[in-house]
Amino acid sequence: MRRFSSSAGIAALFLAVALWPASAATGQDYEVRFHRPAKVGDKEHLAASGHVVSRLSLKAGDKVIQAEAHDYTVECEGAATILEVDQKDEPAKFSLLVEKCTRTEAPAAAAGKPATEKAVASELVPKGAVVVLASKGEETTVEVNGRPAAPEVQEALSEVFRISANAPTDDELFGTKERRKVGDQWAGNAELMSADLAKRGFVLKNAKVSSTITLEKVVKVGETDCLQVRGQFEGSGVEPSGLPPNLKIEQSAIRARFGGKFPVDTKAMVPERWAEFEGTLVGAFTAPNAPEARLEIFKSVSNVMRESAAK
Repeated sequence: MRRFSSSAGIAALFLAVALWPASAATGQDYEVRFHRPAKVGDKEHLAASGHVVSRLSLKAGDKVIQAEAHDYTVECEGAATILEVDQKDEPAKFSLLVEKCTRTEAPAAAAGKPATEKAVASELVPKGAVVVLASKGEETTVEVNGRPAAPEVQEALSEVFRISANAPTDDELFGTKERRKVGDQWAGNAELMSADLAKRGFVLKNAKVSSTITLEKVVKVGETDCLQVRGQFEGSGVEPSGLPPNLKIEQSAIRARFGGKFPVDTKAMVPERWAEFEGTLVGAFTAPNAPEARLEIFKSVSNVMRESAAK
């Protein structure tokens, strides 16, 4: 709900020109708005998918002290109802009457399974269950049928449906107050991005944060004219807080690609948003009379959210 990048031969070129929206040829400009105010009681059909990859390696010389790897996909679909909104009219709590909710583990990441084994989806939450997701500080809580979700359900669904009440909206972070034409690019609010990262528990040491957003083209989703927007974000020198004092960071970075199809009618429901986030951290533990231990962490989370009128 919140948070949200493609496009040869002479024949193909002529076809592209022939099909190019008339608005692009005439230089029409548009109001670009990512945020759609929500109200308690709003209903819609949600179809969301997310892919999570994470790796952790801690070694001292050739000795592996700790190693973890996860690679799984979550697909969840159902009827959503807004239960609470925040001060910016963003969903702070919503329920989902589940039609489908599965998790598929990549065989190569599953213990004892050969990489050639076919991945099989397992049911994460049964059909007919009611899932309630809510913002609690910077975390997303998950309940299933009125009870706290099992740890694996909490982990998976909080990655796919990340909620953060009263956080800056996408318009505040990546939007533009100017009307824009197809092909226009603009920068996001780097100062606000840095402040938001700090609030979320990241230490900004000589950090460099930047983003570029592009209005790519006008597309139709059904009968609705939409602005297809794509963006990218990069931050170097960004570290999670709470790291051990004897860990010397050598490299850290976060990157994101995001976008969606936003109706020209700024009050209409957004049919599709997507985002890909990636973070890396490399460092070394040092201690007296002990060999150096090297730490490498990688995490990638991508998701797609499709919204449509309630069935």
